[in-house]
Amino acid sequence: MRFRDTDAAQLMTWMDIPPEHEDEFNAWYDKEHLAERVAIPGFVWARRYQAADASVRKYLALYRVGSIDVLASPAYQNAIEDQSYWSKTNLDRITNTFRRVMKVDWISGIGTGSYISLIITNQSVLARATMLSSAEIAKSTPGILGIHGLSPDMHLSTSMPREGSDHRKRTGCIVADAIHRKAATEFRDRLMEAVPDQIQDGLIFSLMWELRFEELER
Repeated sequence: MRFRDTDAAQLMTWMDIPPEHEDEFNAWYDKEHLAERVAIPGFVWARRYQAADASVRKYLALYRVGSIDVLASPAYQNAIEDQSYWSKTNLDRITNTFRRVMKVDWISGIGTGSYISLIITNQSVLARATMLSSAEIAKSTPGILGIHGLSPDMHLSTSMPREGSDHRKRTGCIVADAIHRKAATEFRDRLMEAVPDQIQDGLIFSLMWELRFEELER
């Protein structure tokens, strides 16, 4: 796998929702929230995931934008400040929240998988040994499509409701797209074994659905 540098960025939001509000939360995300965000100029796609194994949070959303400037643009800021009543209601209900704006430093491989490995590192910038190990493991793991190396922009990573700021760490991550759960799990386990001193956690998520900018009616 070859590394390709990129100017793209990615917003990552990760959260829980009380069971009694889960149906409405998912309806809001699927019928309103994703489309509102993807319609903002500069957004490329949004994907929703659900934890496939033990995780500190159940729902993960990834939003890809053309550049990090999109997440500081007036259009994006206006969308945050001008929330619908349905949005405000659901945002007030979510718990255990985590929000990060990440630079997509490099990509290796192609494709979108039905599962991902989310590898959270101990450092904001990935060590070269971690990059090389992730590429080698991805190449030799059947079912891995591509990997993405991300580093945080803490200036733009403002907190979501109910997210504490006391222990917000500058940690990067690797996202590996996998065809099936077995591949995602194998990639995670092998990378954590190869560079244990660089890895904080490794989690598996299944893809719920994806919405792309070009699919919206305008």
